[in-house]
Amino acid sequence: MRHKVHVNLFNLVTTIAKTVDLVNPILAGHHLRVAFIAGRMAQIGNLDRQIEQDLVFAAAMHDLGAITVAERFKALEFEAVNPHRHAEVGFQLLRRFQPFDRFAEIIRFHHVQWEHGSGTVFNNKNVPWESHIIHLADRVDVLIDRDRHILGQRKRILSEIEQHIGSWFEPRAVRLFKELSMKDDFWFDLLSPNLENQLRSQVPIQIQVTWGINHTLEFAWLLAQIVDFRCRFTSTHSSGVSATAEYLARLYGFSEMECQKMMAAGFLHDIGKLAVPAEILEKPGALSQEERDIIKMHSYHTARILEPLGGLDDVIQWCAFHHERLDGNGYPFREIGANIPLGARILSVADVFTALTEDRPYRKGLTKEKVQEILKDMVERFFLDGRVLQTLLDNYDAVDGVRRSAQAYALEKYQELDII
Repeated sequence: MRHKVHVNLFNLVTTIAKTVDLVNPILAGHHLRVAFIAGRMAQIGNLDRQIEQDLVFAAAMHDLGAITVAERFKALEFEAVNPHRHAEVGFQLLRRFQPFDRFAEIIRFHHVQWEHGSGTVFNNKNVPWESHIIHLADRVDVLIDRDRHILGQRKRILSEIEQHIGSWFEPRAVRLFKELSMKDDFWFDLLSPNLENQLRSQVPIQIQVTWGINHTLEFAWLLAQIVDFRCRFTSTHSSGVSATAEYLARLYGFSEMECQKMMAAGFLHDIGKLAVPAEILEKPGALSQEERDIIKMHSYHTARILEPLGGLDDVIQWCAFHHERLDGNGYPFREIGANIPLGARILSVADVFTALTEDRPYRKGLTKEKVQEILKDMVERFFLDGRVLQTLLDNYDAVDGVRRSAQAYALEKYQELDII
């Protein structure tokens, strides 16, 4: 049976926006606010509805390429220094995912300044006018002080923007924002806790896209890169887990469609780790109890991030349960063995196997003998399913070869983005 999923395009875009914003609570909501500002500017200007939609969607993902926390903070400085690198990375990531490729070009140039008209071209490439709208909307959000009442800031924000009219900002875009800024409801909506609902009603076309398993895998791969590329030591982890889990599922007799879904689950299983500070993920020594508690949140966040997508219930459950234990002492849902599906058990084994065999900041990948010893011990302590592990052990060299090939390919893609 062919895999067909009906997905709301708005849900896809906001999933990415909220995924990136997990990097730091201070940054939460930035993408959706910029999308709201850009969309309202389009409405004020009576722009074509397709342009309005593209503006909202591109703005909601504009800092996708700001992989590290440091990059995100630099991007949020009003006078951002060298902001084009993360814009280029965002472009490179999105162009690999066909449903979003038309937004990639807009995002690529969203930090290009107007420069009295010369900003229509950057590095010998034409700059979409929508990029200048997002540039302005982005800088407006950066200027907002969350500790002060918003209406009292209107004059200061508008003054800052007008000081750079023609140099940083395209004049027509500034005029649209100036007209919009006079509306009190705009500012109230912008800082409303219901902003996502406001934005949903603002999108002129609620597009339902129908895609096959190839699109699901491409989307999963995109999200995996956002997670993994935060750190050189984890830059290929999800790819290793994905390939290992898919191979084990195939050995277990899963159907072709189920194997493809298992591959997607491997890509998606650690999305929630964006909510875990990098210093914890990269810590060379033992974690404190509080740090371990923070780590335990990532499976929960993964489930909640993926829930709105729809049509991927089994994949989401496998991801959500990949740290559950057969004796009910896993996390975060404390499910017992009977409630943990085979897909989640396979994913658990693939995750631990990949983590043990790959290099980490505190150690090199372990030997085959040591890996087997640790895995067997985890079965005895009910961390892992013994039957799944035995399948891996019986095919150890083949599984490890698949894992290595997948991670080598992922590393190649990582290096193409010039992040290292």
